[in-house]
Amino acid sequence: MTDHDRESAKAAELRRMAEARASTQVPRDVPSIEEMSRTLHDLQVHQIELELQNEELVRIQIELAAARARYFDLYDLAPVGYCTINGSGVIVEINLTATALLGLARNELIGRPLSQFIFREDQDNYYLHFKQIMAVGDPQQCELRMMKSDGGVFWAQLEATAADDADGTIGCRMAISDITRRKDTEVAQARFEQHLQVAQKMEAIGHLAGGVAHDFNNMLAVIIGNIGLLLEGLEPDHPLRGNVVEIGQAADRSAAMTHQLLAFSRKQVLQPKLLNLNEVACGLDRMLGRLIGEHIEIHHELSTNLGPILADPGQIEQVIVNLAVNARDAMPGGGRLIIATANVTLDTEMAMAMGTAAPGSYVSLTVTDDGCGMDDPTATHIFEPFFTTKEVGKGTGLGLATVFGIVKQSNGEISVRSVPGKGTTFQILFPQQVSCVDLFTPSPEQEAPSGGQETILVVEDEELVRKVALRILGGVGYHVLTAASGVEGLRLIRSHAGAIDLVLTDMVMPQMSGQTFVKALREIRPGTRVLFMSGYSGDSTEVRGILAPDTGFIGKPFRTPDLVAKVRGMLDVKKDLR
Repeated sequence: MTDHDRESAKAAELRRMAEARASTQVPRDVPSIEEMSRTLHDLQVHQIELELQNEELVRIQIELAAARARYFDLYDLAPVGYCTINGSGVIVEINLTATALLGLARNELIGRPLSQFIFREDQDNYYLHFKQIMAVGDPQQCELRMMKSDGGVFWAQLEATAADDADGTIGCRMAISDITRRKDTEVAQARFEQHLQVAQKMEAIGHLAGGVAHDFNNMLAVIIGNIGLLLEGLEPDHPLRGNVVEIGQAADRSAAMTHQLLAFSRKQVLQPKLLNLNEVACGLDRMLGRLIGEHIEIHHELSTNLGPILADPGQIEQVIVNLAVNARDAMPGGGRLIIATANVTLDTEMAMAMGTAAPGSYVSLTVTDDGCGMDDPTATHIFEPFFTTKEVGKGTGLGLATVFGIVKQSNGEISVRSVPGKGTTFQILFPQQVSCVDLFTPSPEQEAPSGGQETILVVEDEELVRKVALRILGGVGYHVLTAASGVEGLRLIRSHAGAIDLVLTDMVMPQMSGQTFVKALREIRPGTRVLFMSGYSGDSTEVRGILAPDTGFIGKPFRTPDLVAKVRGMLDVKKDLR
């Protein structure tokens, strides 16, 4: 019996006694006025106490209801899921947040093992922590994948503490947090870091390849130049002519290899212009058909209203050709090659997934084959120079390295997706352009003429290259002056009284670079035309600044007819400007 019930009974007994005394006919039992007053007073006091107790009970009931509401808010609608599982791993209590995560109602979850909702490959991890908390009682935490009722998978963080069931058996209370977004971010960050590491490694390899190619090109310029001079002096039936021709062919193959190395290291001179990838892709149809054979079908999936890109058309053609050849080798029994273009907009998340790309508007070029594909370890090395999975003698390992260098030098990004046995997709993103102005227009090609009588200054730090240029140009009639450095060249220009019609200078020299030399030259003789030569450009932005309307470029190594034609073309342009 509660205190309230006891007080009510006491008041009822007092009331009964008062009524009995009032109704008695025995004069000696009739209470006095004072007794009746006291009794009524006691009744009033007890009545007030009852009313106060009743108000207290009402207040307590309101607070209990509010506490239940707060418990509902804190537990059932908590931002993370909560559940209680018994020693057998069965759910005995679960909040609404957890039911939403798992996609089932509360009554459908209670009584079922939590392990039913753990991803199969992660169940060992779950059981390991569950057994630990049951055996030792220490709090446990783990990250694993859980499954929704509809089959969807999400990453969850489980935090469990030991708890006693109502019957005294040990169980645990568990917090379930959805960490899918965090895990996705971690994966994207890891992918970005991997791309960055690969990019840094490729950059280092590129510097090495560029330096080697630069020095090697100087030597090849001497070899090829002297071969040209030798052939001019040998009769067609001379017994040694065949040997010289074979030396020249070997030198040409070496020059082609250094050209690919320079493409990889992004140290070749590009002549970019605004172009449409659709036109470039379609313009290669006939060549690709002959190159990859009839056993491979070529399909185009070209987007309409494709934005323009700024790139060297010849280099982009080389990219497509190299990727097509790579696809051909992956489909020896035939297959399908798809060349596709599209306008693409990257947001921050997509850019992180891509690697080192920045958010913005791009034009996408994808080349897809259904060939043999490759595994992830192979895919991480395919852009490295001389890396190849082909048999000895069937590839130099420079094709994809060349593609990588051209794309990077064109401010693009390249990625590869491949599945063994199912094919490979290369995707290239070029920044989309809005301007319709070409970066520069190269000088028109001229037919190779004979020499001339003009004066030419050759500035080259490599003595053998300098001597070859002197013999080639002097052999066709030009008056040739030579200097071993930019400083020596400026000194000669100041002291030479006559005209200097053309300066042929190397780009990369010690003490003074070709660009610095030309700036000083402009102050002394503003109208002098300049022909740059180099095995590599060093910095493409520097080259764009160098190649003004009165300048030209020839790459090392060069053949005798090519150098003579380039020099004659530069001099004739000067005459036309007059």
